[in-house]
Amino acid sequence: MSVPGSTQNAFEVVMASAGTGKTFALTNRLAGLLADGAPVDRILAVTFTRKAAGEIRERLLERIARAAIDDAAATELSSHARCALDRVGWLDVLRRLVRGIHRVRIGTLDSVAQSLARSLSLELGLATPWTPVVDHATEGLRGEVVDRVLSELEPEKQELLHTLSGATASARGDRRLGDLLASAGSQIRRADAQAWSCLAHEASTGPDRHTARTAAQRLVELPAPPTKKGTPDARFTKAAAAVLEDVLEDNIAGVLSRSLVAASDEPGHTYYKVAVPDAWIAELRTIKHGAIRAAISDLHEQNLAAGRLLGRAMEIDEAVRHERRSYALDDLWRALADSDVQTQQVAYRLDTQFDHVLLDEFQDTSIDQWRVIEPLIDEAVAGGDRPRSVFVVGDVKQSLYGWRQAEAELL
Repeated sequence: MSVPGSTQNAFEVVMASAGTGKTFALTNRLAGLLADGAPVDRILAVTFTRKAAGEIRERLLERIARAAIDDAAATELSSHARCALDRVGWLDVLRRLVRGIHRVRIGTLDSVAQSLARSLSLELGLATPWTPVVDHATEGLRGEVVDRVLSELEPEKQELLHTLSGATASARGDRRLGDLLASAGSQIRRADAQAWSCLAHEASTGPDRHTARTAAQRLVELPAPPTKKGTPDARFTKAAAAVLEDVLEDNIAGVLSRSLVAASDEPGHTYYKVAVPDAWIAELRTIKHGAIRAAISDLHEQNLAAGRLLGRAMEIDEAVRHERRSYALDDLWRALADSDVQTQQVAYRLDTQFDHVLLDEFQDTSIDQWRVIEPLIDEAVAGGDRPRSVFVVGDVKQSLYGWRQAEAELL
């Protein structure tokens, strides 16, 4: 689809691998928009690093400047930029670009987030004045969050951490909580409250622990299959006693690992090639399914404990950042994504309305970032009384920001 009154397509996606000229394609697009008369301040071009943004700006100026003084360079640039300007035409573009250089919006997505967050601090509920924090400072804030969480959990903190980790550990010496907040904080905040109780139904379905214990006690009282000599098979008697011991000790893994228990649901129902009596099978199935329910019930309790602990950790995390007036970039993106700020407000706060949006390295865009920039893109492709367009460059094979919740599938 072409832009009315323009040589550029209204919406274009370029899938390009490393070394195939993505920056070249992006600067071509920028040059083409400027050649078509697009106002400098109505173009937004964003990438993921300041180095890349600087490279795009430098190459754009360099190529237009060369086209303004050299006929061959002018012809080449016009060919790539899908326009028909000669050297004089590119000289005019260069004048407009230089005069409005302070209005050029070629930067990083994170710089856009910081600009919006500073101008919308009150609407976003951010403590002002605030400062952005870098990785090492974020780790310090996280450590304070962990300390506060653990201090609040007295005396149940050991029990909760034991439930989460599955092993006894020193609460303050255990880094698991801090590591979890670092690696999955965004997902934890986004988690549906009901997700923590997703095993509630399975945890209440099947024989309970009391029923399983009763079945195990009945099992050891059942007569064992006879041997060829007519005496009770000691292998069955010994195995039944071991199952009872596991059940009474709540050794779920032990119960489920017993060959006799497994035989209850296996074809043929044999143990040491001896048929397992029907009465034994009935009790063994009750024991097995009781152990499965117990295992799921334990997982359910761990989920609930995790939900309580991590939910409180998120509350404290927000409080600490607010008190310190320090926010990481992910905090800003999340606040912007969760806000009800309209596109018109964004345009007003950025002191312009964008007709053309160019996105580089789109495979590294996160869900929160997409939620913020999507209205800008929708606005740009909505049409109207002036040319508008969106240009996206990316390659899912080069996604580098999974640690910041980048979603290559958005591309």
